[in-house]
Amino acid sequence: AAVEIIGIADTSSRLSLKRVMEQFGEVVGCHMGARGVDNPIVRYKTQEFAQAALDALKAGQVWLDGMVLKGEWKNSSRPGPPETKGGGKGPNRSEGGLDLTSRDIFTSNRSRSRRRRSRSRRRRRSPSRSRSRRRR
Repeated sequence: AAVEIIGIADTSSRLSLKRVMEQFGEVVGCHMGARGVDNPIVRYKTQEFAQAALDALKAGQVWLDGMVLKGEWKNSSRPGPPETKGGGKGPNRSEGGLDLTSRDIFTSNRSRSRRRRSRSRRRRRSPSRSRSRRRR
């Protein structure tokens, strides 16, 4: 279940928002978006956690960096979070072994490409170094 945060200061960090919102339950994701364009989104493990956070946000009880935060359901044209087939609230990461986040995938791809690049650089450099040594 996802809650869209309204009224956050431009200087507030993702980690500070996550810490404040964790008082209502386990946060599985916190996305800031483009500052000044997008509103941050906080995703909770359960619907109950998200409802508790939304109730506090609407009551004006959540503060961060001197600002009172407000909130709405993500895609607030609906009264609550979207229902999926079978009554679930979207994919459950704990089932099916999907413990990866987008950040995990991104960093694993970067580390692989770095390793490939560094190996190829070593291969390219070693012949040129040896040639330069022979010429001297």
